[in-house]
Amino acid sequence: MKHSAVVCSVCILALAFWAVGLTAANPPSAGAQRLPEVQREIDDVKSSSRAAQQQYFKLLEKRLDRANRVFMSLAEADAAQSETAQLLRRKTLTWDYLESLIERTVLAEKRAKTVTEDKRRPVPPPQASQGSDEVKINFDDLRVRVAGVNMELRALEAELDDAKSGTIDGLESMMDRLESSLSKRNDLSLYVNLVEESQRKSLRLYSPRVLVSQFSRKIFETRTKTQNDSPANESSKEKLLQRLDDLSRRLAAATA
Repeated sequence: MKHSAVVCSVCILALAFWAVGLTAANPPSAGAQRLPEVQREIDDVKSSSRAAQQQYFKLLEKRLDRANRVFMSLAEADAAQSETAQLLRRKTLTWDYLESLIERTVLAEKRAKTVTEDKRRPVPPPQASQGSDEVKINFDDLRVRVAGVNMELRALEAELDDAKSGTIDGLESMMDRLESSLSKRNDLSLYVNLVEESQRKSLRLYSPRVLVSQFSRKIFETRTKTQNDSPANESSKEKLLQRLDDLSRRLAAATA
């Protein structure tokens, strides 16, 4: 009996040491796998004042919504924005949820940046016809691409009359799309000039002149309205005006 008791004790101790070793080798992963920029932002928020934290989370909601709309459909982005707004308006919020929201926002912004950069890359040349030594532009493929970019520009022009386009967030979202469409238009114009003149008439690229003029006017109107407003925080007005200046510079660069 004594021998059996000793053996059992040894087994129990061995299992205990194994469990301790397993815990040490595999510590809790909460926060350990976060990206450095995510953890930095969380640390900065936690070390700030309560008033600063409240202002931060109001801006965080807008940041997440703006990023989502780059790579989500309109319906998906609306649903995500509604869910985030409801959760942030709860009376009790745990830091676990807030940290998760910060992480979602930073990751969404990284994904949105990647998607935007991909859109701005030059359009690959239309497929060439095969069967001869001379490389020819695939006319049907080129015509589809031209029609697509023309539709994008016309849609933007129509949306400029929408009330949402008068907000700075709305203008920034539209600027992302305008830069992408103008970049594709510039690339396609090179191929349009390579086709025979008789075919070129059906490949007319939509002129963005009116669209750019309307966009410039919208920026001016929004800047005038912002300057005339009297927010409680003057620095907030300066930040809004800075964003409008950035929009003007982006518009000039996109149309240069």
